[in-house]
Amino acid sequence: IMHIAFNMLTLLSFGPVLEQVLGGKKFTILYFLAGLGGFALYNLLNFYQAYQFTNILNEQNFNIHDIYKISAYGYREGVVFSNNALIQENANGLYRILGTPMVGASGAIFGVVAAFSTLFPNAKLMFMFIPAPIKAKYLLPIIILGSIFLGIGQFSWDNVAHFAHIGGALVGYLYIRNWKKHNNIIGG
Repeated sequence: IMHIAFNMLTLLSFGPVLEQVLGGKKFTILYFLAGLGGFALYNLLNFYQAYQFTNILNEQNFNIHDIYKISAYGYREGVVFSNNALIQENANGLYRILGTPMVGASGAIFGVVAAFSTLFPNAKLMFMFIPAPIKAKYLLPIIILGSIFLGIGQFSWDNVAHFAHIGGALVGYLYIRNWKKHNNIIGG
């Protein structure tokens, strides 16, 4: 609930400015393309990881179909697939990917933030948890690096699709760069 609330607060903070500059149609296109970009990167990386887990499990002669059957009911912590540590680790990885759905608009939200930061790099932003203003051009790398760190770390307490954030931000950045180029806008 807090993640969704934070996403909507972020959209409320950055969205109206972008919508006013781009127009409603282009803003909507940006939002949905960023969401699709987040979806694509998240699923591409999940496919790659699932492929790696599957190859290791197949080399160990483990029946991966058991993981597929169990994952149909959603993800639960602590499922034991084998006493072999290598099999258990890779089976858990595949199980986590298969049993955890991607839900939300985080990729689209990060696309909006990236678009704002690209269009208005020197805008000074104030946040509740940061005591001093920060320029938008510094905010974007901070949130991207944070998402990369959390995405690579895959911490057990964290069930956020961080690579969806990165995919959405990349699309938002590229969309605005292209928009600025076609509208002859230099700088920000």
